[in-house]
Amino acid sequence: SKGMITIAHLIFNRMLSKKFHTRTVFKTVHQHGQFSSWTNPIHININSKEYKLARESVMKSVILYNRGIDYSKHALFYLRYDSHPKWRKHMTVTTVVGVHVFMKNRMNH
Repeated sequence: SKGMITIAHLIFNRMLSKKFHTRTVFKTVHQHGQFSSWTNPIHININSKEYKLARESVMKSVILYNRGIDYSKHALFYLRYDSHPKWRKHMTVTTVVGVHVFMKNRMNH
C-alpha cells in the first residue's frame, strides 16, 4: 500500500541521515521510542493477506527508492494527523498519506 511504502521510504531516509546514525533497517526501527509496531509487535501469519501486502510493499519501496522516488518526500518523522506533540511545531509537512503526516525539520529545507 502507499502508506507502507511511504513509511519504508522514511526508514530509508533515516538510515542515510547523519541525524540518526543507524545505517541499517534493523537499527532504525529498533531505536528507543520509535516505530511502535516494532517495539510492540503483532504476530501475523505468513500466509495471510496482510503479510503478503507488507512483503509486496517492501519490495516496491526498495525498487522505487533506488530509482530516486521517495513517497515521503525526504521526511524523517511521521505521526497520526490527530497527534500534536510539542516537537511538531518545528517541522514542515512533506506529505500526508491516509491518517499519517510526514515531516522534516524546518532547518532541512
